[in-house]
This record gives sequence, C-alpha cells and structure tokens, in this order.
Amino acid sequence: MTTETTNTSKFKLIPQGEYIFSVDGIPQKREVTGGKGSFRLWSLKYFNLEQGKETINSVIFFGNSPSYHDILLAVGGVEVSPDEVKWDDESVHGRKFSATITHEKNEKNGRVQEVFSDVKAVTEKDWE
Repeated sequence: MTTETTNTSKFKLIPQGEYIFSVDGIPQKREVTGGKGSFRLWSLKYFNLEQGKETINSVIFFGNSPSYHDILLAVGGVEVSPDEVKWDDESVHGRKFSATITHEKNEKNGRVQEVFSDVKAVTEKDWE
C-alpha cells in the first residue's frame, strides 16, 4: 500500500523544504465570501534551496496566520505592537525572505496547509 497526501484546495501546496521567497507584485486584498473578513493573495517566486529550482505560486495569507506577522516584518513592515505590523503593500514587490515550509492538517476543516517557519528577511547581500 502506498500512502500519499493530496491537496484538494484550488491552490497547489509548496512542497516541504527550505526556500528563498521573492514577492511578485502587490498582494491583492480580497473579501471572504459572506463578509467574514479579508485575506491577501500574494504572488511569490520561490527558490528551493535543496533542489536549486525556482517556481511562481500564489499563496493566501490570512491576518490571523501565525507566520504572517513575521513575513510582514521580513518584507519591510514595522512592529507597532506584538499583534500589529504597519506595512505598505506597494513597497513589498521584489522583497525577499527565507522560510522553512512544513505541512499541517487544519484542525477546523481537515485540509492540509502550508506552515511558514523560521522566517527571516533576505537582503541582496545575503542573496549573492
């Protein structure tokens, strides 16, 4: 018997591993159906450090995602409080950050989702 994990959402999961991400464009703000909040749709170019392969993918970030705070800081945001980051959506294009991707099952809906951890800003000097 072979066991596999299948993503049934419309977005393809980023495989587990260590990556360098580059923001591609301005993250688009979208409203959740039924007016229950909003999320940002980010287009990210990512480079798998283990495979040496670059890919472009869309990633949804909800404001309550544990890693979103660290990602906003890594792309130039400023921490206003432990729960708030001030950032400019028009200034993130081209900003880079590194992160480790793992997959976890969402407790609420049972779907497997990406988890960004060890998020750090990457400068051009780091990238060279």
